[in-house]
Amino acid sequence: MSIDFIHGRLANAALLFSIICFAWGLLNFVRKQPVTSSYWGGLVILQILAMAQVVIGIVVYMSTDGGQLARPIVHMLYAATLVISLPAAYVYTGGKDTRRENIIYALVCLWLVFIAERSISTGQEGALPVLSLLLAGI
Repeated sequence: MSIDFIHGRLANAALLFSIICFAWGLLNFVRKQPVTSSYWGGLVILQILAMAQVVIGIVVYMSTDGGQLARPIVHMLYAATLVISLPAAYVYTGGKDTRRENIIYALVCLWLVFIAERSISTGQEGALPVLSLLLAGI
């Protein structure tokens, strides 16, 4: 199992976990609940997953001199956005856990769905975007 394969699978995991955290935060908001400790845990796991994805991506990039990416700068910008979005939301909300923060975190997770999907599609030049494949039922 190559490091490139692991990087690709972690990208898919980050995309799917972002979808789960989006739905979870939206459900908490609709139920008029505050941010629960289990949702905090899910957000922390998503952040750790994003950071692991970026670290492994740096290893892949350094080991191949970035030769596989058609647009490495764009891919790196997506990676940076993936890593800083949740901490930025935490700073914005001041770490509060009221009902209002659920929708903020849910929207940030929706943003991460978009960022993860775009990052995957720029990393796999010429491939169909992963979200399109998921929606097509493949």
